Amino acid sequence: MAEWRLLNSGNCDGYFNMAVDEAIFLCVINNTSPSTLRFYGWSFPSVSFGYFQKINEVKQVFSAQTNFIRRITGGGAVYHNKELTFSIICKSEDLPGLSTLDSYKYISEKIIEGLQTIGIEAELYHGKMQGGLCCFTSPQLNDVVVGGIKLYGGAQRRRNGVLLHQGSIMLNTSLFERVKSGIINSFMRHSGIKFEEGALSEDEFRIYKNLLEKYKSEAWNNRY
Repeated sequence: MAEWRLLNSGNCDGYFNMAVDEAIFLCVINNTSPSTLRFYGWSFPSVSFGYFQKINEVKQVFSAQTNFIRRITGGGAVYHNKELTFSIICKSEDLPGLSTLDSYKYISEKIIEGLQTIGIEAELYHGKMQGGLCCFTSPQLNDVVVGGIKLYGGAQRRRNGVLLHQGSIMLNTSLFERVKSGIINSFMRHSGIKFEEGALSEDEFRIYKNLLEKYKSEAWNNRY
């Protein structure tokens, strides 16, 4: 049985959230941190946008009265406020033989099981893929939908055999804990994963502190 760390970060600002995800990602690559499932929220409304997106185009869609943070994952822009956000950082052998599409589908299936615990009958989207500036404007292949409306989407980055997957589930905050438990139990049942709740390591905290200024900088956020 694979042992993963479970992190519950609570509500944090967007710069913290992105810097911490990358810090864990780098430490898993360097074999100094375990594979991790992290849940977190947003203390201030923010827009995270995909690595290759142009910030000026994103700002034309969203209000300027928010924080704009470039992710290291791809995908479209997401307005974060009161939704359940999570990241998965793991080595490829922890999710064996899964391509980008397969791993995305696999994770989405765990989200669907988590939603079923609160009576939401969601399903995978298998329709035509559509491009778009905003992640939740239209569903993409293997997103999670309810009645054709996108409820969950995510984005990925891979390096040196390690996966970073960042996802958002648009839910009422009162449902968060039940859905989180459902997702965790689904991974335990189907992936043979055992979760141990933990905290950031000293290495992760040091790297996060160094990365924080990057995520706040114009050089990073205006690079495209």
